[in-house]
Amino acid sequence: MARAFDVTYAPTLILVLGVLFCVVLLLSQSVTISAQANRIRDLAQAVGLLEWRLRQLERQPTPADLRAASQPAAVPVDHGDMSGIPAGGAPAGVQPSIHPSTAKVDTAKVDTAKVDTAKAGDAKPDKVLVIGLDGATFDLIRPWAAAGYLPTLQRIMAEGAQGTLRSTVPPMTGPAWTSFATGVNPGKHRLYDWIARDEGRYTFSPVTALDCTAPTIYTLLSQA
Repeated sequence: MARAFDVTYAPTLILVLGVLFCVVLLLSQSVTISAQANRIRDLAQAVGLLEWRLRQLERQPTPADLRAASQPAAVPVDHGDMSGIPAGGAPAGVQPSIHPSTAKVDTAKVDTAKVDTAKAGDAKPDKVLVIGLDGATFDLIRPWAAAGYLPTLQRIMAEGAQGTLRSTVPPMTGPAWTSFATGVNPGKHRLYDWIARDEGRYTFSPVTALDCTAPTIYTLLSQA
């Protein structure tokens, strides 16, 4: 074999073969880790969809709620002065006389309730749009926007608020955006990189949203 590889010193051949074996082993491990990362990501997405569907089912009204909502509200009616009628009721065959003007409905209250309901239905909730640009800098964005190259960003900055975000430690995309979504630093949400060392081992696995230990703003808004 040494002659085939044109190596005159046998230990050198052993070293070369060892290096090749390590390279092949590392490549196979990287492929395995990538496949596991894809499976974990798909699982996290499936769990998120199931949780969202469960919350939607919990918010759906029950048949009893629908029946209660379909029943008209009772409106108080003023029957006028009934003092002339005996305590046991009117005699048989005699109907109590109620003047049309006394049997009336407080239409002012009903109309007011309708107006208030209409106003409540027409009221639109305030909407907030947050745009974050990873790795961007206003040193380039502002001149380009002023020159007309970024008209959409120029309009958004003119009509809204803007500012530079302080990054996390370490200043990486994964922990930075997780801190943005949770409001806590990496020491509390426990995401520091794209990978994390397996507990009790010297191997590494890719991190996912399931590894985050702090609730995100999206979760809190969904539960509100």
